[in-house]
Parts: sequence; C-alpha cells; structure tokens
Amino acid sequence: MHESVIEYVRNITRTTRDIETLELGLSPRGGMHLMLAARAHAYLSGRGYVIPDDIKRMAHKVIDHRLILTPEADLEGQTHGSVTESVLSEVPIPRGEFAEENSSHYERKSE
Repeated sequence: MHESVIEYVRNITRTTRDIETLELGLSPRGGMHLMLAARAHAYLSGRGYVIPDDIKRMAHKVIDHRLILTPEADLEGQTHGSVTESVLSEVPIPRGEFAEENSSHYERKSE
C-alpha cells in the first residue's frame, strides 16, 4: 500500500480520537481493518493497489460501529455515520499515483 494512503488512514484514525462528541474513536486495530477492507475492495475492483476512494468506500462499514458517541451527542441526534462522514470531509485526501511497482501480482486475472 502506498505510504500516502497509509498516512491517510492514520489521519482518519487520529481525527476520530480528537472529536469531543466521541467517548471512543477508531483504534489502531480499527485503522488496520480499514486498510484490509480497502485492499479487498481494490482487489475486487480489479486493481492490485489501494486508492483513497477504496478507503472512503469502506469507511462506514469499518468505522461506524467502532465509534462510541457521548450521551450528549446521542441526545443531539448525531449518528455514527454522520461523525464518520464529518471525519472523511475533514481529513485531506492524498493525490498522486498510488500504484506500487510490486502490486501486479495482486491484480485479478481475466478468465
């Protein structure tokens, strides 16, 4: 996985830990699961490398159920999904070329 994509996941993880309306943000293990889910999504999309869109596509599936809202946030009507969406819009998306030289062995073979 390209270093800028790994840093993107780190930034998402850190951002969830700094939100006042969360009692518990995304753990490092949750960040690892986000990377694994994104890698699987990339593979199923026919790519041997992960792009930021893979991270974003899998974010709600991996992050939402791991967040613990404060009682106040719950009373205000915030949802896990709205917090994840806020984080995704706040963290800068990396730009550039994400394919790695050794990624070709992950690509799906056409039959």
